[in-house]
Amino acid sequence: YSSSDYGSTWTETSAPSASWHSIATSDSGMFVYAVINPAGMHRSSDYGSTWTETSAPSFAFWFGIATSDSGMFVYAVIYDGGIYSSSDYGSTWTETSAPSASWHSIATSDSGMFVYAVINPAGMHRSSDYGSTWTETSAPSFAFWFGIATSDSGMFVYAVIYDGGIYSSSDYGSTWTETSAPSFAFWFGIATSDSGMFVYAVIYDGGIYSSSDYGSTWTETSAPSATWNSIATSDSGMYVYAAIQDGGIYSSSDYGSTWTETSAPSA
Repeated sequence: YSSSDYGSTWTETSAPSASWHSIATSDSGMFVYAVINPAGMHRSSDYGSTWTETSAPSFAFWFGIATSDSGMFVYAVIYDGGIYSSSDYGSTWTETSAPSASWHSIATSDSGMFVYAVINPAGMHRSSDYGSTWTETSAPSFAFWFGIATSDSGMFVYAVIYDGGIYSSSDYGSTWTETSAPSFAFWFGIATSDSGMFVYAVIYDGGIYSSSDYGSTWTETSAPSATWNSIATSDSGMYVYAAIQDGGIYSSSDYGSTWTETSAPSA
């Protein structure tokens, strides 16, 4: 489904019905990439109007995908597999040197130069050369990492642990600190504004939390308690969207202060 009016109305696209698992879009919204678990990957270069299957492996447990601001650089992770990258808008794909692992989520800076990926359960890896080489970070090495997000520059990075806490880094993933967000919560997804100042995270069978100071302090928003599955935000952090597993999509246009269920179907 797609929306071109800040989530007010939704239209089913021409993409096939499938077990879609993750989606990413360029800054303009023109280029969109989505992965099926287990199956292949599709892309759209016309704002989601038409979709084409890419040349990425067609039967894999694709779990997460991320794209640069332009949509040119794209990265995707396979659970119980490797990390793949594309530098030509998803036309061709190459497996990177990242180890084979139970990769769960991936994020990239706007340039596509800095890439971060988490393993569930294990640690976190980063690349500072467009996915060519990878290094394990100092983040806890055995945790149920579920989601990761990075600022426009790649300097500020945030990651959530399922049945754990929220960790942050302000030095391109070199060092990590647990934030004051509730520990031992079923954190499921996280998103950040381009600056890294505004951060939003969802709890499965819980609420939505927000931070407006680079993850230093956290406040539970007015969003209802639900089986929240994923969350995304605009560049400014003003517009936020969150999805409920087997439910609908909620939106906020005031930095997460108030929330409204959109007209998207429950699914």
